[in-house]
Amino acid sequence: MKPQHPSLVVAAVAACGLLAGACGGHEGAKKDPESRQTPPAGQREGSDEAGSAEQAVKEAGHDIKDAAHDAGAAIKDAAGDAKDALKDAGRDAKEAAGDMGAKVDAAKQLADVKMALMADPGVDASGINVDVDEATKTIHLKGTVPSAAQKAAAEKIARAKARGYKIHNVLTVAK
Repeated sequence: MKPQHPSLVVAAVAACGLLAGACGGHEGAKKDPESRQTPPAGQREGSDEAGSAEQAVKEAGHDIKDAAHDAGAAIKDAAGDAKDALKDAGRDAKEAAGDMGAKVDAAKQLADVKMALMADPGVDASGINVDVDEATKTIHLKGTVPSAAQKAAAEKIARAKARGYKIHNVLTVAK
Protein backbone atom coordinates (compact mmCIF):
# COMPACT_ATOMS: atom_id res chain seq x y z
CA MET A 1 0.00 0.00 0.00
CA LYS A 2 1.45 3.37 -1.04
CA PRO A 3 1.11 6.17 1.54
CA GLN A 4 -0.91 9.12 0.30
CA HIS A 5 0.88 11.68 2.47
CA PRO A 6 4.69 11.30 2.48
CA SER A 7 4.98 13.94 5.22
CA LEU A 8 2.93 11.70 7.54
CA VAL A 9 5.33 8.82 6.88
CA VAL A 10 8.28 11.06 7.73
CA ALA A 11 6.51 12.20 10.91
CA ALA A 12 5.80 8.59 11.89
CA VAL A 13 9.43 7.60 11.36
CA ALA A 14 10.57 10.59 13.39
CA ALA A 15 8.08 9.71 16.12
CA CYS A 16 9.40 6.15 16.29
CA GLY A 17 12.94 7.46 16.62
CA LEU A 18 11.95 9.88 19.37
CA LEU A 19 9.99 7.24 21.21
CA ALA A 20 12.86 4.79 20.98
CA GLY A 21 15.22 7.45 22.33
CA ALA A 22 12.84 8.35 25.13
CA CYS A 23 12.39 4.74 26.12
CA GLY A 24 16.04 3.75 25.66
CA GLY A 25 17.11 4.90 29.13
CA HIS A 26 14.16 3.27 30.86
CA GLU A 27 15.04 0.16 32.85
CA GLY A 28 11.84 -1.63 31.85
CA ALA A 29 12.85 -1.41 28.20
CA LYS A 30 15.86 -3.63 28.88
CA LYS A 31 13.80 -6.53 30.20
CA ASP A 32 12.92 -9.43 27.97
CA PRO A 33 9.39 -9.27 26.48
CA GLU A 34 7.95 -12.01 28.74
CA SER A 35 8.93 -10.25 31.99
CA ARG A 36 7.54 -6.83 30.95
CA GLN A 37 4.16 -5.75 32.15
CA THR A 38 2.27 -2.71 30.99
CA PRO A 39 0.77 -0.89 33.96
CA PRO A 40 -2.53 1.01 33.59
CA ALA A 41 -2.33 4.42 31.93
CA GLY A 42 -2.30 6.52 35.11
CA GLN A 43 0.30 4.30 36.83
CA ARG A 44 2.95 3.91 34.14
CA GLU A 45 6.57 4.32 35.06
CA GLY A 46 8.15 7.22 33.19
CA SER A 47 4.81 8.63 32.06
CA ASP A 48 6.45 12.08 32.04
CA GLU A 49 8.98 10.76 29.53
CA ALA A 50 6.18 9.36 27.37
CA GLY A 51 4.32 12.67 27.54
CA SER A 52 7.38 14.65 26.55
CA ALA A 53 8.11 12.19 23.74
CA GLU A 54 4.53 12.54 22.53
CA GLN A 55 4.88 16.33 22.62
CA ALA A 56 8.18 16.11 20.73
CA VAL A 57 6.50 13.96 18.07
CA LYS A 58 3.69 16.51 17.70
CA GLU A 59 6.19 19.35 17.40
CA ALA A 60 8.21 17.38 14.85
CA GLY A 61 5.01 16.80 12.88
CA HIS A 62 4.24 20.51 12.90
CA ASP A 63 7.82 21.33 11.88
CA ILE A 64 7.62 18.84 9.01
CA LYS A 65 4.27 20.23 7.90
CA ASP A 66 5.67 23.80 7.97
CA ALA A 67 8.79 22.75 6.06
CA ALA A 68 6.69 20.97 3.43
CA HIS A 69 4.49 24.06 3.05
CA ASP A 70 7.56 26.30 2.68
CA ALA A 71 9.10 23.91 0.13
CA GLY A 72 5.84 23.86 -1.85
CA ALA A 73 5.70 27.65 -1.86
CA ALA A 74 9.33 27.86 -2.99
CA ILE A 75 8.67 25.38 -5.82
CA LYS A 76 5.59 27.33 -6.88
CA ASP A 77 7.60 30.57 -6.92
CA ALA A 78 10.40 28.93 -8.92
CA ALA A 79 7.88 27.56 -11.43
CA GLY A 80 6.38 31.03 -11.83
CA ASP A 81 9.83 32.52 -12.39
CA ALA A 82 10.62 29.81 -14.96
CA LYS A 83 7.32 30.48 -16.75
CA ASP A 84 8.09 34.21 -16.89
CA ALA A 85 11.60 33.51 -18.19
CA LEU A 86 10.18 31.27 -20.93
CA LYS A 87 7.69 33.96 -21.95
CA ASP A 88 10.53 36.50 -22.17
CA ALA A 89 12.66 34.08 -24.20
CA GLY A 90 9.76 33.40 -26.57
CA ARG A 91 9.12 37.10 -27.07
CA ASP A 92 12.85 37.71 -27.69
CA ALA A 93 12.97 34.84 -30.19
CA LYS A 94 9.93 36.21 -32.00
CA GLU A 95 11.51 39.67 -32.22
CA ALA A 96 14.79 38.19 -33.44
CA ALA A 97 12.93 36.17 -36.06
CA GLY A 98 11.15 39.33 -37.21
CA ASP A 99 14.45 41.18 -37.47
CA MET A 100 15.97 38.23 -39.30
CA GLY A 101 13.01 38.14 -41.68
CA ALA A 102 13.55 41.81 -42.57
CA LYS A 103 17.25 41.17 -43.18
CA VAL A 104 16.54 38.16 -45.37
CA ASP A 105 13.95 40.10 -47.38
CA ALA A 106 16.36 43.00 -47.84
CA ALA A 107 19.13 40.65 -48.99
CA LYS A 108 16.75 39.03 -51.48
CA GLN A 109 15.70 42.41 -52.89
CA LEU A 110 19.35 43.46 -53.17
CA ALA A 111 20.29 40.28 -55.03
CA ASP A 112 17.26 40.52 -57.34
CA VAL A 113 18.07 44.13 -58.31
CA LYS A 114 21.79 43.40 -58.87
CA MET A 115 21.08 40.34 -61.03
CA ALA A 116 18.45 42.18 -63.07
CA LEU A 117 20.84 45.09 -63.71
CA MET A 118 23.63 42.72 -64.82
CA ALA A 119 21.24 40.71 -67.00
CA ASP A 120 19.87 43.74 -68.88
CA PRO A 121 21.89 44.31 -72.10
CA GLY A 122 20.86 48.00 -72.26
CA VAL A 123 22.54 48.86 -68.93
CA ASP A 124 26.26 48.82 -68.20
CA ALA A 125 26.06 47.68 -64.55
CA SER A 126 29.84 47.48 -64.04
CA GLY A 127 29.90 50.93 -62.35
CA ILE A 128 26.68 50.56 -60.34
CA ASN A 129 26.70 49.85 -56.61
CA VAL A 130 23.43 48.67 -55.07
CA ASP A 131 22.85 49.03 -51.33
CA VAL A 132 19.78 48.32 -49.22
CA ASP A 133 18.48 49.75 -45.95
CA GLU A 134 16.13 47.19 -44.41
CA ALA A 135 14.92 49.60 -41.73
CA THR A 136 13.57 52.13 -44.27
CA LYS A 137 13.03 49.58 -47.06
CA THR A 138 15.11 51.63 -49.47
CA ILE A 139 17.31 50.52 -52.38
CA HIS A 140 20.20 52.92 -53.08
CA LEU A 141 21.69 53.07 -56.58
CA LYS A 142 25.15 54.66 -56.51
CA GLY A 143 28.01 54.89 -58.92
CA THR A 144 28.46 55.88 -62.55
CA VAL A 145 26.68 54.99 -65.80
CA PRO A 146 27.60 56.07 -69.38
CA SER A 147 24.31 57.86 -70.18
CA ALA A 148 21.15 59.43 -68.74
CA ALA A 149 19.11 56.72 -70.52
CA GLN A 150 21.00 54.00 -68.59
CA LYS A 151 20.44 55.90 -65.33
CA ALA A 152 16.68 55.92 -65.99
CA ALA A 153 16.73 52.26 -67.12
CA ALA A 154 18.59 51.20 -63.94
CA GLU A 155 15.99 52.95 -61.80
CA LYS A 156 13.13 51.35 -63.75
CA ILE A 157 14.68 47.87 -63.31
CA ALA A 158 15.19 48.47 -59.56
CA ARG A 159 11.54 49.56 -59.13
CA ALA A 160 10.30 46.47 -60.97
CA LYS A 161 12.41 44.04 -58.93
CA ALA A 162 12.23 45.62 -55.45
CA ARG A 163 8.47 45.80 -54.92
CA GLY A 164 7.57 47.51 -51.66
CA TYR A 165 10.94 49.28 -51.54
CA LYS A 166 11.70 52.92 -52.29
CA ILE A 167 14.40 53.57 -54.88
CA HIS A 168 16.99 56.25 -54.18
CA ASN A 169 18.83 56.83 -57.44
CA VAL A 170 22.02 58.88 -57.07
CA LEU A 171 23.78 57.48 -60.14
CA THR A 172 25.95 59.97 -61.99
CA VAL A 173 26.36 60.11 -65.73
CA ALA A 174 30.00 59.84 -66.87
CA LYS A 175 31.10 62.54 -69.28
